[in-house]
Amino acid sequence: MVKKEWNGILAEKEVYLKGEWNDLSEFQFIRQDVLASWEKAKRFDFGQEMISRRKIAAPELLQETTRKYSFIIEITSSMMDTFQGFVKSDFAFYLCDTNCMLLLQAGDLIEEISKTDKIVGSIMDEESIGTSSHLLCIQQQKPIQLLGPEHYCKDFWNFVGSSAPIFDQNDRLIGSIDIIQRMPKEPWLKQFEDFCAYTLGFLTTMANVISLQLKISSKNEHLKATNRSLTESHKKLKTMSDTLNSTLTLMDYGVVTINYEGKIIHANEKAYDVLHLNSTYEHNIVEFFAGYPDFMEDVKSGRKTEIEDNFVVNFYGKKYVVTANPIINQETGSMEVAVLSFLNDQSISTVAHNRSGAYAKFSFDGIIGNSSVIREAIRKARQYAASPENILLLGESGTGKELFAQAIHNNNDEQRPFIAVNCAAIPRSLIESELFGYEGGTFTGAERKGRPGKIELANGGTLFLDEIGDMPLELQAVLLRTLQDKKIMRVGGNKYLEISFRLIASTNRNLYQMVKDGFFRPDLYYRLSVLTIRIPPLRERFGDIDLLTDYCVDNYCKKVGMPKPEISDQVRRELNKYYWPGNVRQLENAIIYCINTSKGNIILPQDLPWEIQAENYNPLPEKHKEQQGDTVLSMSEIEKKSMLMALAKTNNNAIKSAELLGMGKSTFYRKLKRYEIEI
Repeated sequence: MVKKEWNGILAEKEVYLKGEWNDLSEFQFIRQDVLASWEKAKRFDFGQEMISRRKIAAPELLQETTRKYSFIIEITSSMMDTFQGFVKSDFAFYLCDTNCMLLLQAGDLIEEISKTDKIVGSIMDEESIGTSSHLLCIQQQKPIQLLGPEHYCKDFWNFVGSSAPIFDQNDRLIGSIDIIQRMPKEPWLKQFEDFCAYTLGFLTTMANVISLQLKISSKNEHLKATNRSLTESHKKLKTMSDTLNSTLTLMDYGVVTINYEGKIIHANEKAYDVLHLNSTYEHNIVEFFAGYPDFMEDVKSGRKTEIEDNFVVNFYGKKYVVTANPIINQETGSMEVAVLSFLNDQSISTVAHNRSGAYAKFSFDGIIGNSSVIREAIRKARQYAASPENILLLGESGTGKELFAQAIHNNNDEQRPFIAVNCAAIPRSLIESELFGYEGGTFTGAERKGRPGKIELANGGTLFLDEIGDMPLELQAVLLRTLQDKKIMRVGGNKYLEISFRLIASTNRNLYQMVKDGFFRPDLYYRLSVLTIRIPPLRERFGDIDLLTDYCVDNYCKKVGMPKPEISDQVRRELNKYYWPGNVRQLENAIIYCINTSKGNIILPQDLPWEIQAENYNPLPEKHKEQQGDTVLSMSEIEKKSMLMALAKTNNNAIKSAELLGMGKSTFYRKLKRYEIEI
């Protein structure tokens, strides 16, 4: 600010007070948001003296608010103590909530400004003190700085007010922290401008630190005690830079501060450790990002930015969730500095887990069956679940291999990601990018920022490769290398990412035979089959069909809100005799068919799907049965039985039965009459 601007502010303040103006747009030096606040304050009639008035909260309200903000007060108090350690006088430091109630105070200017040594419990809103930095900060939810006469009441015309908003773990505004300092005699000097910018930057960083502390506290109750003990070890600091670095050291998050060009100007110890920073070398934050070349442009725009990306160190990368909070110059509107925080790779798995919707819902308690073979499979799975080794699930289609995989995962790693991939369902040309991800611009149609693969999303959790026997031979070698080295490289990338996951694979094929035939790599087979579980087919699970049938009926009827039908004894016999090539999945679908097909409140044999009826089909109903010996059937008898079977398959639909037999409709009706078949 030059001297001309300062004199302009003073002159326009006098014009405003005298009322010698027609429209607020006439003012060139005083900001419009300040003028709008003055207009609101004017309604409260501070008189010709324009002196603030004291407004005190009720004791019970102060007590309740103090209890609610106790953790924030504790954090801010330790920072105030540190601040006072090297700034001895001429400042007032306070914390207020969204209603402008002061909850914490420090500094020798308190009594000079407020004419009392204690202002905790005061409500310093528009009605009591007019325009102030903390009021505008709360209203606009951004850092604000007011110089002397920009305040409304005369009490504050000789002071600089700086305020920064505090947000909770859900990014909701909960208050502000504020510093009031004495105005110099020549406020247009460059030293004062630098001092104001540094003060606002420091205060904003402190507010961000408080917000980060709240986020950490919501995830880890033990962090509060850790922060308290760490805070005690940093009571005495000599300079404001040391204060910032020490405050950031208290956190488990990595935190760096960058300037407009992206140069790292501050970093806490965690960031130094993760990024391998060299204090003698000027680092730029962009060099640590892998797939987000527009990062700095987004930060410069002034928006709070959150991305997932990989910090690249020594050619290997680890994934972090990066949050950037830019600090905007109130006069130029441009970003001056930005504070970045990043979560480590242990936390990113949970974020990816939630965003991708990848989770396992089944447990061992959800596996229905009492047969010895299924109980033995469950026993093995429970035992293997505690091991970090790879697990191979063998079983026919529909036996519940993914259900077992989810149960194994949930037995120990319920809160970690569970990523399932069906190797047979992904086109051969896409399976590599699906598994390993790709960098932005790798191929036509690729997302600009790239996309993590399934293996990367499974970091810290479980990767389930279903139908692994269908994986292309050339991709098996890449998977083997990943399992050996615990590193992956995205398609189109030039760096490795360290990953850690437990692999569960499944197949309905004979992998051992595929190895012999050259269709599956033997080294991958032996690495996958460290722990093997055979899931028995339904036909071997004696006694389980009735249990599963009752479960499927109950589950489906509850799901669709239908009355639960009874199952006839004959239907149960048919279900227990059937071969079940599709296993439990086929049984579930058969039950759904029966429920929707049955005409009454009981499921009868004719309600069963055609393939089950045909397996043990007695082609003639009771009323059409004749004595049968070992004689050869005549052509007419064969035709009659074929018609009966067609009618059974089409649920007694004559037209569809005729089409099924390749017979004309009139011919079919004529033969129905000839063979005395009733429909």
